[in-house]
Formats: sequence, structure tokens, C-alpha cells
Amino acid sequence: MASESGSVARNKPNSNDPGWKHCERAESNSVICNYCGMKMSGGVYRLKFHIARIPGNEVTMCNQAPPEAQRELSAFLVAYVEKKEEKKRKADALAALANRRAAREDFDIEASSIAQTPRGQTLGRGSSTDSSSAMFFVPRSSPGSQPSLEGTAWNKEMHNEARIAAANFWYYNNIPFNVAKSPYWENLVTALTVVGKGFKAPTPHDLSGPLLEDSVAHTKALVEEQKKVWQKRGCTILSDGWTDGKNRTLINFLVASSGQLVFLKSIDASHQVKTASTLCDMLDEVVKEVGVENVVQVVTDNAAAYVAAGRLLEERHPTLFWTPCAAHCLDLLLEDIGKLSWVKNVVEDARNITKFIYNHTWVLNLMREHTNGNELVRSGVTRFATNFITLQSIAASLTSLKQMFVSTRWMESPYAKKIEGERVVKTIFDDVFAKQMEEIMKVSEPLVRVLRMVDGEKNPMGYLYEAMDVAKEAIAKYYGHNQRKYEPIWRIIDQRWNKTLHRHIHAAAYYLNPKFFFSPSFKADEEVMDGINTCIERMVPDEDIRDAIVDELQIYKTVEGRLFSSAICGGKIMVQKHQIFKS
Repeated sequence: MASESGSVARNKPNSNDPGWKHCERAESNSVICNYCGMKMSGGVYRLKFHIARIPGNEVTMCNQAPPEAQRELSAFLVAYVEKKEEKKRKADALAALANRRAAREDFDIEASSIAQTPRGQTLGRGSSTDSSSAMFFVPRSSPGSQPSLEGTAWNKEMHNEARIAAANFWYYNNIPFNVAKSPYWENLVTALTVVGKGFKAPTPHDLSGPLLEDSVAHTKALVEEQKKVWQKRGCTILSDGWTDGKNRTLINFLVASSGQLVFLKSIDASHQVKTASTLCDMLDEVVKEVGVENVVQVVTDNAAAYVAAGRLLEERHPTLFWTPCAAHCLDLLLEDIGKLSWVKNVVEDARNITKFIYNHTWVLNLMREHTNGNELVRSGVTRFATNFITLQSIAASLTSLKQMFVSTRWMESPYAKKIEGERVVKTIFDDVFAKQMEEIMKVSEPLVRVLRMVDGEKNPMGYLYEAMDVAKEAIAKYYGHNQRKYEPIWRIIDQRWNKTLHRHIHAAAYYLNPKFFFSPSFKADEEVMDGINTCIERMVPDEDIRDAIVDELQIYKTVEGRLFSSAICGGKIMVQKHQIFKS
């Protein structure tokens, strides 16, 4: 029995290999198939291909092996090949990783300084460091260390390599970090993941040539689609002037319709005199390019030249409206309130507080300890809105600031003995300052809410008229409807509203907004009716169509028929064509 067992062991030296169940070992590394009796050299490895009937390795396929034997060995060979290829891929990747690490040993002095810089610090342009080397800089725990050959460790290492390669691209090219929020960046990463191995990065020629041409063609196609919407629903032309880094005066023209914004063109107006006539000619050219019949309104800022240009443009094209930028108007309105002597003094005191704290690192750190990291200075929509937010943050942290300025650390610090420090402490503990700060916030907050609304992405045309009334009522309510107290603020609001901000189109949009029209508090006063009638008269020259619109108004008022099916509420005559709702 012992000799028989020894014979089996000699004939089948590796009993874990499934091939030995289907053959016997012969002399000099040859095996004999159990099914067809064929003798072949090369050991059990070639025999598995013979029984599995897989071509290759110069073996004859076995025609007598049972199907289960064929399936078993075929599956084994496929898994074996895949495992071997995976092992080779890992080895190649680790070899490439080792080469990159070895290449880092030859970095020049600047590259070495980069290696010592905390991750996240921007790499300067014009560096003598080789860009390809910088792209693959990866910190390691110790010299010569290598990642584990285990699958999870290898996968983690390669993911980390990819992330740091992307980060180094960001740092080396001084790309702002918030660009990582771009949907195009997400699309890029997703596309690369889907394509996988073998992707060839576009060259500078590709980016500046065929790919750019494709992108331009795609953008033009999108604009052409929008032009069809302009013809159907009408549009608004937006003018935005600014000064670039070369001190050039540029004016951007954009077209908005149905929630979509299209950049039309930019004009260098550096060498042009900004007179009303010149600006009107410039706007007129853009209006004609878009199509006079498609334009509902033209929006510009409130500079005197633009106001005069807007009036001239309305004279040339009676069917469209010039409308001042609502955000700019509200900013000017808030600045007017900020010019009131008592408001100006409080804002100046608040600036002195933040200036003193943020100009002294030790004081700033002490403040952050007492306010749990809350800041006193945060940017707002506009300059005055920033002042308002600063006042709001000081008021929210007033108790913490008082605790800070009575603390032992503050009292023993040299800053407590400075004249500026004493003034800041006096202001913080001044009850009049706190009371006036609260009053400014209560007065400004309703107007800042309107400013945020008009400065947002949604079209506020149908809401501006009501929003201003609500803001005024909120201010009056804060003063207990004491006319003597709220009248100075109301006077400033009315002056800006009546002088520049209010337009007939605002009243018409308010009238045609069902949310307000069918509200119990709706007021169809003389100003509102004058607005809707003026819009009908100017935007619809045909008298027969005007009469039809007046009839449709009765349907709108009585909610008869299908709401918004009429010409005045969604048809081509008023809303779809001239875009009362969408502005």
C-alpha cells in the first residue's frame, strides 16, 4: 500500500493542479491523456489546452474528453491568463512609479524646494523646474519605500497618484481652486474614467485647432437655437461696461430670453467719448443685430450718459423699453441711505473696529477664540451690502466681543493701551452704537433682500414692483408706522424709484403676475393701469390687436376659459412675443 501511494505521488507531483486529474505522468516530463491516450511533452500545462480544446501551444485538441472536463480546464486557463496579465499590469505600474520616484532624486534645487513646500501651495510660473517632473511629485514615507503588492494597497496607491497628479497640474498652472467646482472639470474626469487606458491627451495643436473649431461650431449652433426663441418670445439686451487690466474700457452685450443668457459680443470703447449720442448709436447697432421686432427692453447702468442714451433709443424704436439696471439702482439707493449723517457715523465706527482687529494678528486670533472662529468681515453683493453684512456680524458677535475686551489677556496686552484700542473698546460698550447699528440693519435688510433678488439668476421683473412695496412697509412697521421716523427713508426710496428705477414695464409685469393679481391685497391703482396700458400701446402698434388684447384682459380678470391661453397671458401678442413675464 505504501509503495502504491508513493507511485501516485511520483506520477502526480502537484496534486493541486486540476490538470493532474485528467492525465498520468510518463518519463522525461511527458504526460498521457486519460481519455485519448495521447502522449505529449511539456508537462501538464500543455495537456490542459489539449483537453480544454483551446488552440495554441502546438497541441492537438482532445475529441474524447467529457464536456465537464473541458469546461473545468477552460475556466481554469482563462482565470490563469487573466491573473497573469493583472500581475504584469501591476508590475509595470509599480515599475513606472519607481522610475518616477528615482527621477525625483535628480530634481534641481527648485524642485527640491517644492518637495519641502506643504501640499496646496501654488507653484510659481516661470519656474526652472521641469513641468513633467513636477506633475508627478509624490511624497513618500521613507527613502526607497515601495507600496504593498496587495491589490487594495496597489489600487489605493494608484488612485493617490492620479489625485496628486491632478493637484500638481492645478498648482503648477496657478489655477484657482474653485475651478474644481466647474461641471466641465467633472465631465473631464468622468470621460477619462470611461475611456480608461490608452487615452491620448490633446496636443496644443488639437486644443487651438480642430477641438477649438468644434467647440466654436457647437456654440454657434446653440446661439442659432436661441435666436429662434428670441423671435418667438422676445428678449432683453443687457449692457455691461468694465475696465480690464490694460485699462481698456470694454462693453459687453448679452441677450437674455426664457432663462437663457447669450454673450453676443464685446466692444472696445476706450477711444470713444461716452456721450449720450455715441452710446445710443452703439446700443442701436446691437438692437438691429438682434432684431428690433424681437427686443422687449434694453438694460444698462444708471450713469447719466446711459440714461440719456436710453431715452434717445426709445425715441428711435418706440416699441421697446430702456430699463435701468435694478441692482445698480438699489445699490445707489442704499448708498443714499448710507449718506445720512447718523448712518455714516455708525458705519465708520464699524469699519474702525474691523480695521483695528484685522490689522493686528494677535488681536485677530484672540477675537476668533472668543467668537468660535466667526469673522466680522464678509463680502456682500455690493459695497453697501458689505457694510450691512459687517454690521450684522458685529451685532451677532457683540457679546463675545465684550467678553474679549474685559478678559485678562486683553487687559494685559499692549494693544489695550493703544489709543485705537481704547476707542474700539469704547465703541463696543456704547449702547447708542448698538442701538443705531440695529436700526440700520432693520432699515437696510428689506432693501438688501430686494437687491439679492434682482441680482440673482431668476428673472425678477414680475416681482420687483411688489418687492419694493413690501420693503417700504417693513421699514414703516419697524418704526411703528411713525411717519416722522420712516419718512426720511421713504423719501430716499421714492426719489430713486420715481427718478430711475420704476418703469411702465415693471407695473405691467406686476399686473400680469397671477401670484399678485389674484391676491386679495392686489391694487390696480392708476400707476399700475397706466403701466399695462402704456405697454399695450407701445408694444402692439396694430389697433385691432390692441382691441383684442383689451377683450382678453376681461378673460384674465374673470379667470374665464383656459388661463394663460390668451394673447395677453402667454400668447404670441404679449408674453411669448414681447416677454412681459420674462425680462
